[in-house]
Amino acid sequence: ENAMAYDLRPTDWFLWANEELQEIRSGVGKLILKATPQQDGVAILWSQPCLHARDVEIPEASSWPQNVMCSLLQDVGLSYRFITTDQLRAGVLLKEKYRALTLPWAVALDPEEATQIRAFVAQGGTVLADVRPGVMDAHSKEVATGQLDDVFGIQSRALRRALVSEQRDAEKAFLPCYETSLTPVGAKVQPDSPKGASVLVNRFGRGTAILLNLRLDQYGSTGWGLPAGLRGRGEEGPVRSLVARLLIERGIAPPIALQLSSGPQAGVEIKRYRVGELEYVGILSNSMVPRKDQAATINLPRKSHVYDVRQRRYLGKTSEVKTRLSAGSVKLYALLPYLAKSMKIESARRVEQGGTITCRLRLHVQGAAAGKHVFHLEVVDPEGRSAPWFFRNLLAEDGACMTDLDLALNEKPGRWLLKARDIATGLAAERELTIVAKSTTENR
Repeated sequence: ENAMAYDLRPTDWFLWANEELQEIRSGVGKLILKATPQQDGVAILWSQPCLHARDVEIPEASSWPQNVMCSLLQDVGLSYRFITTDQLRAGVLLKEKYRALTLPWAVALDPEEATQIRAFVAQGGTVLADVRPGVMDAHSKEVATGQLDDVFGIQSRALRRALVSEQRDAEKAFLPCYETSLTPVGAKVQPDSPKGASVLVNRFGRGTAILLNLRLDQYGSTGWGLPAGLRGRGEEGPVRSLVARLLIERGIAPPIALQLSSGPQAGVEIKRYRVGELEYVGILSNSMVPRKDQAATINLPRKSHVYDVRQRRYLGKTSEVKTRLSAGSVKLYALLPYLAKSMKIESARRVEQGGTITCRLRLHVQGAAAGKHVFHLEVVDPEGRSAPWFFRNLLAEDGACMTDLDLALNEKPGRWLLKARDIATGLAAERELTIVAKSTTENR
């Protein structure tokens, strides 16, 4: 959409995007696709009944609550997975050993869903909700008592509809307190609650229930053409710091810490991927959150041989990376247990038209056995032009692989160049070969 102008010229943004797409196609995409995303044991409940209930209660809200919860967890530095209501009822939280469950606007819950959440907390899990959950059934019909009020250690003296109407008429606060009539019954009010709100924490069984009691739809940047939330205005700090503290105190801490020269800021997403002992760390600075170019420090979980994948540069054996971030910046780092020494490519020096070039590629490393890498192979013809039909992104088990390049009968004779590069480390190798015309006898 919008890739071409009316006169069929490509738009500027499409040309910019195409540059990065070419980089992805040149091996980075395969590198990440072959890796496994790493999670921090945090789940976000995706519930269609809850979305319908939210639309009825607050039709003017411009952000989906699940998206806002994503933004908040990203700002805290945690990775997460979505779970559906079917998965929740099937017991996925305990089966897959999640550590925390977040409930964005989870007002409409089936009784079995409430039972699974209660069991999860009782056995040591942490649950975090923005507003009081379980006050309706899965058909958005109000229930007499909140299905999880005992888990959160609260009770309410008012009907929810009255509270919603009152909230719509209330003057907008920093972040609106959703229910002012909640009474703690065992839950403790947090002293660093945002102004005008009372964040509640309750011990239940071996676990903890956290109720923010805040309308978080004003937290995130809400999208193009819509008003910026606290995140977009740089005012999200109190909420982010509070949630980070509450989770860290329960052993749910981000494995990677990022600090900007101007202090902790929102809108930087950190993703981790793993292939065996090899780990990749991606940093994305959200273009929707205004940010000037500034210095940043990334604290990694351990010392590794660190490579800047996009810059093709070795950064040393370290647990700290210094870089710079601006809005829209994307960084990718490889954390390896060994030092990559050299890249090597072998093939025949002379091949006839119509023949086959057998290429053997290997990454030589020091300090441990090589893991699974991705090599990019390019072939350049005698005129210095890349031959796209020989383009390869090769999966290299144990740092080595082999591939065959079949030549056409009319392939241009002359000196050709094989160019191989390891995507993770940036190490490269070249090898010249000559393609010669087939003998006259064979041509006859």
